[in-house]
Amino acid sequence: MKTQKLKQEIKRILWEQPKTRDNDRLLTITIWQTEFKEVYGWQFFQAFRDPKNLTSQDTITRMRRLLQQQNPELRGARYMDRMEKETEVRYEVIEGTLDALNDL
Repeated sequence: MKTQKLKQEIKRILWEQPKTRDNDRLLTITIWQTEFKEVYGWQFFQAFRDPKNLTSQDTITRMRRLLQQQNPELRGARYMDRMEKETEVRYEVIEGTLDALNDL
């Protein structure tokens, strides 16, 4: 799939299927299904035998990260959880550093 078309397809999927925002495997499988929408059953699995038939998972996840960076509304729920946790950890590190300095 061409880069611009892939970018549009990933953006569409992230918008329509919110579960794919936090799940790279689900996003990758969904992209692969769109690439082989006319292939069913056993033929679908045979397509996996030749990696040239599929967009690489790395390319898909790299594009997802770029889109989510540019479009915050496409970020998943886990993003906010990570940001909250980061704030807590930063506070703990600063507090621990200050305690260590006071002990000197």
